[in-house]
Formats: sequence, C-alpha cells, structure tokens
Amino acid sequence: MRTAMMTLAAVWLLLGGWLGLAKGDPGSIVGWGWNDEGQCDVPPPNTDFVAVAGGYEHSLGLKSGGSVVAWGRNDFGQCNVPAPNIDFIGISVGGSFSLGLKSDGSVVGWGANDVGQYDVPTPNANFVAVSAGAFHSLGLKSDGTIVTWGDNTYGQCDVPAPNTGFVAVAGGWLYSLGLKSNGSIVAWGNNDTGQCDVPAPNTGFLAIAAGWEHGLGLKANGSIVAWGRNYAGELDVPEPNTGFRAIAAGASFSLGLKSNGSVLAWGSDNWLQCEVPPPNTGFVAIAAGEGHGLGLTDAPIGACCQRDGSCMLESRERCVVDGGEYQGDGTACWLPPCPQPTGACCFVDGSCQILERDLCEIEHGTYLGDFTVCEPNPCTGGLMACCFPDGHCEFVTAVFCEQVGGQPQGYGTVCDPNPCPPAGPTGACCLGDYGECLIMTEAECANLSGEYQGDNTNCDPNPCHPTPTRPTTWGRIKSGFRSTAK
Repeated sequence: MRTAMMTLAAVWLLLGGWLGLAKGDPGSIVGWGWNDEGQCDVPPPNTDFVAVAGGYEHSLGLKSGGSVVAWGRNDFGQCNVPAPNIDFIGISVGGSFSLGLKSDGSVVGWGANDVGQYDVPTPNANFVAVSAGAFHSLGLKSDGTIVTWGDNTYGQCDVPAPNTGFVAVAGGWLYSLGLKSNGSIVAWGNNDTGQCDVPAPNTGFLAIAAGWEHGLGLKANGSIVAWGRNYAGELDVPEPNTGFRAIAAGASFSLGLKSNGSVLAWGSDNWLQCEVPPPNTGFVAIAAGEGHGLGLTDAPIGACCQRDGSCMLESRERCVVDGGEYQGDGTACWLPPCPQPTGACCFVDGSCQILERDLCEIEHGTYLGDFTVCEPNPCTGGLMACCFPDGHCEFVTAVFCEQVGGQPQGYGTVCDPNPCPPAGPTGACCLGDYGECLIMTEAECANLSGEYQGDNTNCDPNPCHPTPTRPTTWGRIKSGFRSTAK
C-alpha cells in the first residue's frame, strides 16, 4: 500500500473514483443512496478492505491482499476484474469502466472501451496513481507528469504545460484536475459551468475531487473549497467548514470526511445519497458515485438484527449496545439475515400459533401483532366479523375486536357481505371532471374532494355531469411555455 501519494493521505476522485489508500487497519464498506443496480450492496464477506471507489452505477473495493472486489451494474463488464486479480494497490471508477493500479506501476482497465478509456499508452509503467473520468482516464507518473487517454472532445486529455510537478490527478465528467506539489490546482477541459475556474487564492491545497460538473479542493487547514455548477447545493459546504481530512464529489452532491471519523454530505438528496447511515462514526475513507456514497470503516462491521426484524450495519460492540443480535463480521443486510418478528396468529377454530405475519396470512389466519402471545389464548371463541365505527369490517377474534374498539358480531359471522352499518347516512358523491358517481357518506366524499349530492341520493340516474374541457395539443403546450418564458 505504498505510493507517492501516501504523503497526501488520501485523494478522492471523480464520481468518487479513489486514488489514495486509507491508513490504518483493514475494515468494512458502508454504502448508501441510489441502489437500483446493487451498487451499495457490498458482497460478503465485507471485511479486509483498504480502499473504495464509486462510479456511475457500480463500485469497487480493494482488499489488503491486493485483490479487487466489484459489484453493481455490469452491462459492459465493468465488474469483471481481469485475471490475475492480484497485486493491485489502487483503484478508480469511471462511467462504465474501471481502472486498477498494479504494484509494478502498470495500469489495468476493464469495462466499456468505446473511446479507448482503458487503452493505456505505452510504456505502461511507472504509474503511481490513476483516475477515471466519465469517458477518459488519467495516470500520474513517478516523475510528476500526467498521461491521459480516452475521449478528448473537450480537451480533457490536453494537460496544460508545463506537465511537471503533479502529485495528484482527478477526472471529472468532461474535464480534469491536477494538484501540483506547490499546493495549487490546474484544471482543463470543458468549462461551461466554471468547473475549471479554481477560486483564488489557488494555494495550500492537499487533495482534489472532481464531480460531474463541480470540483472540490481540501486545504491544509482542513477547510473545503468548492467551485463549478451549484445545481443542488453541492458547493454549499456545511458550517463549520473545518476539520475535514478527505473529500469526494458525486454527480450533484459532495462528501467530506471529518477528523472525528464522521461523514458530512450536501447537495442533491433525491436518492438519499446525503443520508449517511447511523452511527456515522469510524470512517477512514470515502467515495461518491453518481447517486450513491461509500465509506470505509476502521474496523469490521456486520449485520445487526434488531428486535423488530430490521437490520443495520454496525460493529459488534455497537450492536450489543443497541440490543441487537450480531450476525458476524462482514455479513450483509441486503441478503437479508434477520428473522422477522412473530406474534399470535388466530384460526377459525379458535386455535393460536406463534408465526410471522406473512406466514400467518398464507395459512389464512389473523395476525394479532408483533410479539403478541398465545398464552392466555387470545383466539378463544374463534373468528368472527368485527364492525368498526367507520363501517368497515375485519375478520378477527372477539377479544381482539374489543381491544381495538370494534363491535364483535358473534361466532360464525363473516365480512362478506359486510354486516356493519355505514357511518352515518349515505348519498351520491360526484368525483372529478368525468361524471363519476359513488355512494358514500358526506365525510368520505369530502375527504376525496368530491361534491356530495345529499343524504339518500342515488347514482342511478347519474346526477354528476362531466366538466367540458378544451382539447389540448402539443402546440398549445409549447406555446404556453413560450409565453411564460417572455
């Protein structure tokens, strides 16, 4: 785990592409946010990781033994790590491809390669860091120069002269960042949202991160500087802007790792990518994908089963404090490992069994609630119709019916047809603009924003009349947009 970047601790790259290595003992990875492709579901055993990287919809983890684990979307083979899967010391993730840095200084790529994003120029040697942009790649050589390859539509591969003295690289969506040994940042490529305009004073930086269209820089004093697009507040670093030791940039959100091991998130939260799971402690490294976050812990974690059947990723010690049952280091919540809560299930003959809710329903029983018991037997007398004040009916025991405020109808009664009197007089209710008519109470009609026609009114003949509407055309819609834009 030794590269030239160890003096900078850790540098986090595009879409969270990870360049440096976390200090400390191997740990586990926590994922949160957008998970449609399983990009947050770390394969078990979730232990012994020393680095993490997040891309568009897939993620990578580096094991202490030098192997790479990949999970999430795999339509271009971006999760198929080439053999031999050994001797890796660095990882980075792009749009639909992945990069790995070997201990011999060579770079390996896999996944989408339609624009040459992993066609590493020769000689493929002497690299000390890699970064994957959306469709292009950057490699940092041991002599401080940067080598680029892949898509160059916006000049994101054209490193400004002099190409010397670099100590870190970061690939953004269509642009690139480089950190100089003097603490300044160089940016090049697409700049339509100011993502290449590093704010003054451009000095004192220790780490860089390149998101979709915004950049982040970590200062030596522990503060974060942000620039570029601010679509969803991704540039609005929470106060106090101090005590940060690592940064990561996603599509429209940002992450900052505090010196106390907690992670702060800001910007777009449409996929809950800013909702760091509790207990939010013990993190030593972070990464950000397009809409998901990843954190590397300083100790192993595993699935902790709560009494209500829910699952949380926690350390063994934390799980015990929370009153849960620890499933073991590296176990996952997405399998899921936790037994569901049980309760009393009543059957028509008055018998009672302790079952899970789903199994009770499959067996055509009535579930009385989590952690309810069969002693004394709550099912005595069998099941019957139970009428509630709002007029609805449930098939339950007499004891349970009375407990929840219902009126038992007697053993052998059923809910179909409904024996329960309606809640007050009913009448015709006109709903919507299409003349729909339903019989219900005045209160029910009001709850549905309908127009009550009076007690004892009927729907036949239909008292409701459709509201005439003018035909809508796409031309009129576009015309409306033009008129509002003036």
